[in-house]
Order: sequence, then C-alpha cells, then structure tokens
Amino acid sequence: MLELQNLTVGFDGESILKNINMIFKPGEVTVITGHSGTGKSSLLKVINGIIPEYNNAELEGDIVFNGKSLFGLTILERSKFVSTVFQNPKTQFYCINSTDELAFQLENRNIYKDLILDKIQYYSAVLGTKELLDRNIFELSGGEKQLIAVTACGISENEIILLDEPSSSLDQVAIEHLQNAIMELKKRKKIIIIVEHRLFYLKDMLDKLCVIENGTYKEYTKEQFCDDFFEQVSEKHNLRSFNAISKNNFLSRKYKQVEVLKKNSSDLDCKALSCLNFKKNMKERKSLTSVLPLNPVSISSLVKIVLGKALLSIC
Repeated sequence: MLELQNLTVGFDGESILKNINMIFKPGEVTVITGHSGTGKSSLLKVINGIIPEYNNAELEGDIVFNGKSLFGLTILERSKFVSTVFQNPKTQFYCINSTDELAFQLENRNIYKDLILDKIQYYSAVLGTKELLDRNIFELSGGEKQLIAVTACGISENEIILLDEPSSSLDQVAIEHLQNAIMELKKRKKIIIIVEHRLFYLKDMLDKLCVIENGTYKEYTKEQFCDDFFEQVSEKHNLRSFNAISKNNFLSRKYKQVEVLKKNSSDLDCKALSCLNFKKNMKERKSLTSVLPLNPVSISSLVKIVLGKALLSIC
C-alpha cells in the first residue's frame, strides 16, 4: 500500500499542493485530474523521486510504501518498485531497438539473459505488443512508443505504476490498446496512478477519482459512482467528458465525410501517405475541419508538412 501523509509541495516558498492525504491500494486504478498547472505531474514526480532529486522543491509530510518512508531514497532505489510512463515516452528511451529497450532495465538488474527474453515474450503477449518487438524506436508512432513504455513497466514487475497523461498524443485505436494494457496491469494487482485530462477511456476501470484544485483535492471512490455521477462531477469541476465521442455522434449531425488519406497505397513505392484530391478553403473561419485517422495513417506527418516543419517527398 502507498500512502501520502500530509504531503505539501512548494516551489520558491509557494505551496502548490497542501496537506495531501491519499491511499493507493494494489489492484486499484486511481485517476488524478484537474486543470493544467495544479500540480498533478508534480505529485507523480514526488513519488518517483524526480522531485526533489532533479527538480528542487520544499517538501513536508511523508510518502510511505509498505510501512517504509520513500523520503531519503534515491530515484535508483525507488526504481526497484516504481515505474513511470511519461507524457512524451521518447524522453525515457535509451535504446534504438524496441526489444533492447525492454531488456535494458532488467540487464541493469543483472537478470539472466534467458529470463529477460522470457519476460519480454510473456508481457508483450499479455499486453498485446508483440508486433512492436525488434522495431526501430524512431520509426514507431507516438501510440506505439507509449505502448512500449507501458510494456517496460509490466516487464519490470514493479508494484507501483505511474502514468502521466498517457493518452495525450494517441488516436482512438491506440487508446484502446492502452486501455487493454492498463486493465492487464490492474489484474496483476499493481498500484496504478494515472494523471489524465482525457477521462472517457478510464471510466470503466477506475476505482478512485481525485480532482486537484487550488492546492487541495476532492476524492471520489467507486462506492459513489452511479448513473449520473460522472456527468455531475464533470460539470462541477469543469472536467472533460467521461463519454467517448463515437462515429455515431458525427453521423447524427450529418457531417460530410471525405476520405482523403491512404497509407501504403498499392500504386506507390514510398511509405508515407497518398493524399487524394482534396481542397479546403481555409478562409472559412466559421467552419471547423476534423482530420480523423480511421485507419493507421500518419496525421502528425501531414500536419508537419502543412506547417512547413517536415520535408515532403513527392512520389
């Protein structure tokens, strides 16, 4: 069990979190949400040790795991039982090959090679990431990188899993893969703490919801969840919707759907995108155009090209 006991976090004499008391139990998913800049990510950094080891802060209170205080333990010492998935996972990778990345932490623990390979095969199968093995990290999409980071958490077999806005750069398909991976870790009785703004994909798995506001928090437990609970909480705290936007939402409003992007078109030798004839008058300021990846096409690459931040190779 992980406990935050009267935890106060401050920077330059100003407290951003005050007297936080939370309990996290094995097999539970706790979602921490709230507006940007309220200290959600800082809370995770206090748990994994980045604060105060790398980010100076004034700390009061205590963090206790299985009866032992974490204060005074280094990041290295905490890494034996705490794993973190950062918002931008590429900042935490050390290897170019995805399988090497999954093996990296176990190699540093002097685990036997055969056991490392067994764990990689087992957890990649359980978490649905086998197709991501032996891939170039730089060629993975944002969602695939995120899933590699989650798989690394599973392979570590650490008791505490911290995820900092894991869905922020993911499309719907990748979110579903992430959702399944989190559920598998939950089944394995991990303490799972997720900082998130997008809440719809967590609705059916969360056990506790903590909303941080003005340095303190409001906690809601599973016993309070009822039919209209999520709608009321969303309205009360001005949170994002707990309901997913489905294809039917677009169809009901009679949106015009135009298919313009295809990946790996059969008549092309290049790998990127085939963009069919498509014109959009960007001067129509009263309209909003959504580009949705119904198939695994690189929307990010398209946007970078439009903004002039990537080179376009015409095939």
